Amino acid sequence: MNEIKIKSQAWASENFNEEKYQNGDLIPVAKSSADWVKFSKSKEGCYAYLNFDSKNSNLGKYYNGYAILDKRGLAPEGWRIPSAEDFETLKNEVMSHDGDLLNLLAKNAWDKNFKALDSFKFSAKPSGICNESGQFKALETRFAIWSSTKVEKYLKGYNLDTYIDEDADEKEVTLEDYNYDLQRGLCVSLIKG
Repeated sequence: MNEIKIKSQAWASENFNEEKYQNGDLIPVAKSSADWVKFSKSKEGCYAYLNFDSKNSNLGKYYNGYAILDKRGLAPEGWRIPSAEDFETLKNEVMSHDGDLLNLLAKNAWDKNFKALDSFKFSAKPSGICNESGQFKALETRFAIWSSTKVEKYLKGYNLDTYIDEDADEKEVTLEDYNYDLQRGLCVSLIKG
């Protein structure tokens, strides 16, 4: 797995795209909305491709929260799913760099109003989320990835969002945490360690 350096951290250069847990067991694949709901309701880890089409593998797979928490481990040896603390470090380090969060956005992947710099080669592409019903949402404005931090019955995820209010002539990029239901599907970006 290739890595990129963002100041003190080493991140994987692309979204996680594995079909097996660390022990070699296959992670079930959801091939439809009905599959997604079935796996999630039974609290079984699974993954899906965007719109349940493997031609969309360039974004990585969408894993439900049960796959993230599975004791068999998702990340390969030497890598891990980043914690909330890792994301806060990432945010602080990127925000101290000219261009702020634009440095994380992949070029030519976001709305033309956002001049993506991709200075660190993190290359975040808008991928949205898969909701509890197996519907893909926020595909043009959000890069959502899981963290390993559990909060009560939820798992913390981080959203790199773009927002435009044309009436107020405002636009912004944010990196914020949200507590996601384990039945949701987000992409995974690994960190070394």
